[in-house]
Amino acid sequence: MTAESFAPSYTATNKASSCLYSSSIDPLEQTKKQLQKMSSASEFDQDEEILYKKLIMKPASALKEELKSLRLQTKGRKPDLARRLVEYYMENNQIDDDEEEEEVMDMQVVTPEWNEGDDENIQPLRKFAKLPISKTAGYALAKANFLTPTPIQESALPLLSKDKESLILHAETGSGKTLTYLLPITERLWREDESEDIEGGYALILTPTRELAAQVAGIASVLAPPGSVRLVSNPTNLVRDNYEDRERSEGDFGGRFDNVVGGRKGTKIIVGSAKSIMLSLFGSSKLIPPTSKPEAKKFMADVSYLVLDEVDRLLNIKTGRGKTSKYYKKHDKPAAILTSTIAKFTLGQAQIVAASATVGRPLRRELARVLGLAPDECPRVVRATGSVEGTSTRPITTPGSLTHYAVPCDGSTSGSLLTTAAFVAKALPKIDGRGRKILFVVTKACGIQLKDAIGALKHFNVKPEPKALLDVLEADGTDRLMENHRRVTGAAGLGERSANVAFDEKDGYLLVTGEDTVRGIHLDQLDTVVVVGRPTTPDEYIHIAGRAGRAGAAGSVVNIIQYEKANALASWEGQLGISFIPMDESEIGSIQ
Repeated sequence: MTAESFAPSYTATNKASSCLYSSSIDPLEQTKKQLQKMSSASEFDQDEEILYKKLIMKPASALKEELKSLRLQTKGRKPDLARRLVEYYMENNQIDDDEEEEEVMDMQVVTPEWNEGDDENIQPLRKFAKLPISKTAGYALAKANFLTPTPIQESALPLLSKDKESLILHAETGSGKTLTYLLPITERLWREDESEDIEGGYALILTPTRELAAQVAGIASVLAPPGSVRLVSNPTNLVRDNYEDRERSEGDFGGRFDNVVGGRKGTKIIVGSAKSIMLSLFGSSKLIPPTSKPEAKKFMADVSYLVLDEVDRLLNIKTGRGKTSKYYKKHDKPAAILTSTIAKFTLGQAQIVAASATVGRPLRRELARVLGLAPDECPRVVRATGSVEGTSTRPITTPGSLTHYAVPCDGSTSGSLLTTAAFVAKALPKIDGRGRKILFVVTKACGIQLKDAIGALKHFNVKPEPKALLDVLEADGTDRLMENHRRVTGAAGLGERSANVAFDEKDGYLLVTGEDTVRGIHLDQLDTVVVVGRPTTPDEYIHIAGRAGRAGAAGSVVNIIQYEKANALASWEGQLGISFIPMDESEIGSIQ
């Protein structure tokens, strides 16, 4: 959303003309001042945009309270609420001078050393979250229009960068957690590249799926020095400096190790699924570890920064009490084994960063156990407001810009459930004359195979043609996984539109995936999520629904649910802080 899309209710010209008739102010002097303001109209628009971006990151409830205190209309979606506040504050000139000065200071720019193909009209940021950043990061953020930090970035970046503190990042989906944990790593590498002082150490980023790993690696490759990022999608030797043995999945973005642990050049950021990394270092009963034992030990001892993205999926979290618990302490997940080993080999000196939209006490207890710490010594939780665990009672939920619908149906068989889901997907209306961008999520509880879901959608001639998300991401094979992810998501690492978008903008897209693979995946301008069946837990619903409504964008979540499970879904309303709007199949055309 840009400043042009919400013009103020009056213009600088109107202000100038009205001031000519003021009896208490010299008309000539006042006209001169107004003309000066008119000459810097672009700066005025920038103030609007900065204020809007800051407001849109607040919870919808906070925006409504602010509007209520100003006696303004509180109805509407989150973007409308933020726009209403922008108009009010700009019209009444109620921007705090100190805050405005601080924003302008953060937006100061420098002339970069332009590379071939760079857009000379884009000026890189010099600071982000009040921290100096490299020209590469400044240019990437400016190009992606990430001009101001989100609340979680503003809260956590100083702690991660200056204090090098281990943290748990707890913020809603689409709030910028990935950029929050990546910037301190990539900026450290740039400092090493420009200085004789070597801080050394590797950054290891673990994700639950290789698709999410490809997404994270794509963002890291935009921010980091060339050749310093390596995507590991299959077990491979992590430290051997041999291009012939280098895994095919690295493609054009893969780096290499220089065999000098802690050196400035070569691969320093390793991103992969926890399973692939563990098999690379430890092997299994059927696989000899590609990385020799001495090399593996040295590698883990030199990990200085460990990230657990979607940490609640990476660790075994106790979800019940006594005999009903689904927690099996005997069988640690790969991420738990890697984390405990790295903590042991680094003597607890590695900086640990865990991130998720769903963080609770069971997770903190499990993370503390894995790190070999007492429960009260677990890394503290930082939320978007800067609060830590124990000082805030507001739970993280789905983005406030989402609207949630429930379509009860006869789901006595998988066929009847799929039939209803297909008709709902087919009946969804276009948005502003273009096809919808839909993510069709099949939950585990409904027991439907993805191929059957795609077959049913094709049988009922649902358009655009349904495709499996993972098939699209890996269309050319795993050796170009990172490039494919950028192409499919329409994002070259940081959210800016790619020149090679995989889908026709007019037709939209319909991608089908399962509950297990949806975590963390970003799809460009996704506006609708269709959920077939009830997700496993309310936390899982947060992650599924949160694929849409990212960064304040409007979106819809349509739940196709069996009659007998409709009440169970509705029981989550209080816990999630949302309302499910009941809807009949015949009413689908009214969904915005």
